[in-house]
Order: sequence, then C-alpha cells, then structure tokens
Amino acid sequence: MKLPYPAIARLWPVFLLFALGILSRWLFRSQLIQEWDAGNFVMAVNHFDLRQGIPHLPGTFVLFVFAGRALTIFWPDPHTSLVMVSVLASGLAAVALFILGRAWFNPRVGWAAALLMLSSPSVWFYGEMSLSYMAEFFWVIPILFTAYYAGQGDREASPQENRRALWILAALMGLAGGIRPNTPVFLMPLAIAALGRGLWLRKFSGRDAIVVLGIGLGSALVWLIPMWAMSGGPLAYWHLLQIWMHDHRQATRTIDDALGNFTFLLRAIVFVLGFGMLPGLWALGRWRRSLLSLLRQDWRGQVLVLAIVPGFLYFLAVHIKRQGHSFTIMPALIILAAVAIVRLVQTLEPRYPRAWAIVLTLVIGGNAAFFLFGPAEFRTRAKIQEFDRTYGERLAVIRANFPPTTTAVLASKPYGRLPEVYLPDYVFPNLSDRRSEIPVSLPAQTQTLVFLDDEIYSKPEQDRGFQKLPLSGEADLRYLAIPGDRQAVVSKDAVELVEPIETAPTPTHVTP
Repeated sequence: MKLPYPAIARLWPVFLLFALGILSRWLFRSQLIQEWDAGNFVMAVNHFDLRQGIPHLPGTFVLFVFAGRALTIFWPDPHTSLVMVSVLASGLAAVALFILGRAWFNPRVGWAAALLMLSSPSVWFYGEMSLSYMAEFFWVIPILFTAYYAGQGDREASPQENRRALWILAALMGLAGGIRPNTPVFLMPLAIAALGRGLWLRKFSGRDAIVVLGIGLGSALVWLIPMWAMSGGPLAYWHLLQIWMHDHRQATRTIDDALGNFTFLLRAIVFVLGFGMLPGLWALGRWRRSLLSLLRQDWRGQVLVLAIVPGFLYFLAVHIKRQGHSFTIMPALIILAAVAIVRLVQTLEPRYPRAWAIVLTLVIGGNAAFFLFGPAEFRTRAKIQEFDRTYGERLAVIRANFPPTTTAVLASKPYGRLPEVYLPDYVFPNLSDRRSEIPVSLPAQTQTLVFLDDEIYSKPEQDRGFQKLPLSGEADLRYLAIPGDRQAVVSKDAVELVEPIETAPTPTHVTP
C-alpha cells in the first residue's frame, strides 16, 4: 500500500484540516454531560464496572474510556478528557477523509469530503460531546481505506503490500469493538468481501486467511480481557449481556415501526450531509447510470455500498434511538456526497469558471451557519449552550441553597447522571438510577428532595406540595421539604411521605 504523501512539503492540507477540526470543536465544546450515556462514560473513566452500569451495556467501550483516562493527564476532569477524545477524533477524521478522497478519486473530492464533515451540523455537535460516536466515525475511515487496498489497491502494488493492508484491516476491525460494539458487526461484510476478493485475485492464500483471523481475534482481546477483568469475569459479563441482547434484538413488528425507523434514519442523514444533500440528489438524477456503474463495477463503489447497506438495514429493521448511532455508515455517505459535489462543479465549470469556489462555499457555509446560528431545537451550538447554561445554573443553585448532608437530588432519565457526577457528596447520589416501579426509601437524614429538571413528576396530579426556588427567566427549581417525623419514599410516578420505617440502609455504589 503506497502512502499518498511521500513528501513533507505536501502535508500542509493535513495540518490545516487537523487544526480546523481541533479549533472548531474546542471553541464550542460542552461543559456538562448532556446525555445519560455520556454520564456513564464519564463515571467509567475512574471506575469501570458493568455490574454497576458504568458504562452501559454491552460495555465494549473500553478503548474509548481508556483514551479518556489517558487524557486526564492533561485534562483532569473526566468529562473534559472524553470531550477531547471527540475533539481529536474530529481533527483526525477530517484528515483521513481528505487522504481517502484524494487517493481514491482526486484532491477535490478529498477537500469536499473533509470540509463537508467539518461543517456537518450533526458531526460537529457530537464532536463536542463526551460520547463515543465521533471516535467511531474516525475509526471507520481507515477501515474503508485498508479494505479497498486489501481487496484491490494499486494494480501495480505487490501482493505483500496488499497483504499488509489486510493485516491492518484485521487489526482495525478487532480493535473497533473497543470503541463501539456495532462497528465490527456492520463492517464485517466489507472485511469478508475484501478478503474474498483478494483470494479471488490470488493476492492472498488460505494461510493469509488464518493469519488474518488470528490478528482480528488477538486485537479484540486487547479490550475484551480488561473488560472481563473489570466486570467480574467472562461468565458474569455473559449474564449481563443477556439483558442487553433481549432489549436490542427486538425487530420492528409493523410497517409503521419500519417507517418510523426510516424517517428517523433519513433525518439523521439530512443533519449529517446538510446542504450536501442537494448535489447528491442532483447527481442521482443526472448521473444515475454512471453512479450505478461505479457501484456495480468499481471496487471503490462496492466498498462504499458494503459500508452503508448492512448498518442501514439494521437501523431500518431493528434499532436506532439516536442520530449518533448512524455514524458507522456516515463516512461512506460523506464520500459519495463529495463525489456528487465535484460532479456538479465539473458540469458547471465550462460556463461558470468559479463554480468550485461558489458551490463549496454555499454547501459548507450553509452547514456551518446552521450549526453556529440554528435554533436550539436541533443539534446546534445553541442547544449545547442552552443545556450548559440551564443545568449549570441549577447545579449551582443546589450547591448554594441545600446542604449535601441532608439533601437528595432526583432527575429524570436523560439527566439522571448529573447528580452522580456533579453532586456526588449529596445524599443517595444515584437515586435517579434507582427510581423505578419498586419504591425506594430515602435515608432518614434526608430533609429535602430537590428535583433537578422540570420533566420529572411534571403532571399536575404528581405535584404534592412541592416548593419552588426562582431561577433566571421564568424557570423554577422545585423541591420537597421532608418533615422530621416523615420519610420520603420515591417511586417511578410519585413521592410519598410516610412514617419512618426502621430498615437497613439503601445500598448505593461509590460514585467516582
């Protein structure tokens, strides 16, 4: 496999794109964990144990969490260190897309792909978060690159170069599961096709297939063994995994379910490609035959199809809950969108010599403007800032007005890890995690129960004498004062004040 950049003098686009990726994300990074899963990752940086749901099942995020743990050397706060993993992954992804687009097609495709990714509203948003989606996005790109060279590569390349690409592909696939569990599953058909194509073209032998299998399994053990060790061993992990598998293998049962998944997935694609959808739709109409030829006869197109279709079908039929779940297929879609942009420019340039600059500016500028100035209802900078402002104030007010030794804090599911991460010294810090159909009694010393968000117990019939503390704007922080002769019992739908019951202390895990 030949590297596209033999001379250091030609590396300036790499440094520029990497710097753009880092700077654009660092300036707008989130200050608080903004999702339940993000809280799980942040807590796992200091204490990884799937038996306590840290992080959430299937728990194979070992390499992502350990990368955050390594960066605590520079950023001691676990949330900031994990955000920096996403920030660095953003810069690396821009560079990788540029290299891939240039190597497979031409420099314009490389630039279009990298800039489309950097300006993508959804990719930009998740590049600011302590979530694993951006790390997966980056990891997919070298898998595409090595799969191409393993299956065909440079026609003048020696079998040894193709074999080396296959070895790297196997290692990348094995390690990918330590970032997100779906990556090696969705891209396995691509890896198998690359191996099969190499065998068909006599670039590899049966011995190579055995070696590749060993490399893949050995790479997977890099994260599997630590995960088992930190979660009670392989048997304990297997029992935990049964719960997760039951929840995630339920297929859509009706046409409406499938249509709902399709609509959600289409929305995710729109917010990744943004204005890059328009050249794509134009190319699909005008260059339909040539694009189909590319996908049918060109190994580059086949790599992209194999990178998209398995994940797309899974999301359509089984499970998709967040737009970030679709990031396994998004690098390939961005490459296709970049090809469409270049095709559009080539059509316009005979009449409009400055078409390249104009089209690129409209697409990239439109996407960037939406993220930077779009409403908070979408995944934009405003959404990040609004969340940080709202819950930063609420956490500060709780600190200023309610003593930790006599106060418990309760939040609804999306915000349930905020008390554990930012108020660990308060009574029963993991109360939000324990709230369920089974009532939970608060410790006897609890004098106040504070509700962190407005969504919990928000129905009129659930308001049983809650008091309010004014916040900025028209918002209030609700809380329940617990009389000395009463004890609070928390369930999924209500808080009850009962006579104290002598019971053993409610078990809680030690919050990192």
